[in-house]
Amino acid sequence: MTGQDTRTGAADSPEVLIVGAGPVGLTLAISLGQRGIRCLLVERSRSVGTLPKMDLCNPRSMEIFGRLGLAEKIRAAGWPLDARPDVYTGPSLAEPPYAVLSYPSIAETRERVATCADGTEARESYQRISQYTLEALLGQEARALPTVRVCFGHELTGFSQDADGVHAEIRSANGEKSTVIARYLVGCDGGGSLVRKTLGIEYSGRARVARNYQIFFRCPELLDKAGLEPFRHYYLAGARQGVLIAQDDLKRWSLHVHITADADVSRLDPAEEVRAALGLDLDPEVLHAGAWTPHLLVADQYRDGRVLLAGDSAHQYIPTGGFGLNTGIGDADNLAWKLTAVLRGWGGPTLLDSYHAERHPVGVRNCRAAEYAATGVETWRRLYDPVVGHDTPVGRERRRLLAAAFNTYQRRSHEQHGTELGYRYALSPVCSHETGPLPDPDSPVYQPSAAPGSRLPNAWIKPGASVHDQAGTGLTLLALDTPTLTTDRFLGAARQRGVPLDVLRLDGRGDLRQLYGASLLLLRPDLHVAWRGEDTDVSPDDVLDVCTGRRTRPDSPDTKA
Repeated sequence: MTGQDTRTGAADSPEVLIVGAGPVGLTLAISLGQRGIRCLLVERSRSVGTLPKMDLCNPRSMEIFGRLGLAEKIRAAGWPLDARPDVYTGPSLAEPPYAVLSYPSIAETRERVATCADGTEARESYQRISQYTLEALLGQEARALPTVRVCFGHELTGFSQDADGVHAEIRSANGEKSTVIARYLVGCDGGGSLVRKTLGIEYSGRARVARNYQIFFRCPELLDKAGLEPFRHYYLAGARQGVLIAQDDLKRWSLHVHITADADVSRLDPAEEVRAALGLDLDPEVLHAGAWTPHLLVADQYRDGRVLLAGDSAHQYIPTGGFGLNTGIGDADNLAWKLTAVLRGWGGPTLLDSYHAERHPVGVRNCRAAEYAATGVETWRRLYDPVVGHDTPVGRERRRLLAAAFNTYQRRSHEQHGTELGYRYALSPVCSHETGPLPDPDSPVYQPSAAPGSRLPNAWIKPGASVHDQAGTGLTLLALDTPTLTTDRFLGAARQRGVPLDVLRLDGRGDLRQLYGASLLLLRPDLHVAWRGEDTDVSPDDVLDVCTGRRTRPDSPDTKA
């Protein structure tokens, strides 16, 4: 960028300005760019991140990346497909563990997914990948799009908005200033978000819930010296309390040690801390060491006019459960199609309001899920005392109780399938509403449902081909043994409104009719169900007007509340 203005309306001016090039900002830029939306992505750092802030893309995020054509690229860059992500606890890596939670490898999980016929599995399995690896990959993908411009070393310093757009002031690393005018601005600029602060939006929740000392280091010989197979997490319950996290190449590691609020980390020797905590004679190459503080916070609003928040600028969680980045990927997926619809003229005035109405409850829900996982860790850790290491009847009994508690409560961090897949946009003004009993969207156990607002459960059309794969980039009408006259009425109503609509006809599949609960389903680009019903009780005009935000459903709550 140079010092000139970038004016809205010019052929190369951005329609959307994205602030922050972490995984959420990059995913949003890719999703918008693939839809033909011109984006400018600015990031104050000079390059992509280098720290392992996250290590897991959950199945829902991998579904989203699959829709962007990135799932297999992410798998190729990430954790080995045949390595098991087991979770240990023990006094150190030099001593036998107290307990182990064993989990299937990615390859094993993919085999299970491929044969699942009841909708309980996602289209994609999870994928372990370090955040710095993911950011580098997403950065390359974003730069390759002609509609996306990525500018590292450029910082947002302020902005204002009016009825036509957002005026943003950008400063480069060498001090050059630019004015950018875009139709919309999305703040993906992290927990200290300047965008959120400028809007005056507060966080609600609990700040500074703990304090940890992170040591990120390279040590290719660690597994050999410990005599261990690959693992995901090793929870230390001994002289040191912390957790060792394997990174995707199994050569780099992240050690998090609990410290007091007033601990002076400048006095700590990170290499010695690694040796002392792990109980191994290692020579680690320390890549980073520093204190960090987790939070449980959600922004009170996700939108103010033409400015929106996504990712950590909208919510900050304790890492347990892996909900932080994955919730942000869901934000980007939700927002990308809505911005596209509005910018291309087929989205109505309620559509962007629905971003807060849909994603804020998910943000609050996932904050509770992260806290639930964290209290699980705290619960089993409270049973530790030095006696568990004694080879006495009392020591063996204490060790048994600790192992049993770990086996019960640690699972909260790794087995919240319902939290990942089962959320439903019950308060959405752009989804129809159904009465009667429905699965609990807050349950950690996933119960497939195609009720409006829910993510469409995955089902296979044939081996290797999912219903998800056949859905279009606009709206999709899924028709199961439905008269052509009915689908033609939907297509006609869509054409009148300029709404992109594909029809996916699957006849003779009674199993899908049973799983999805209707013969007609209107799917959004994010694969959430906007409406379902039968050909005898449908008004295509009403259905399309609600789901595109031209008008709200009659029983919709106030989306601005």
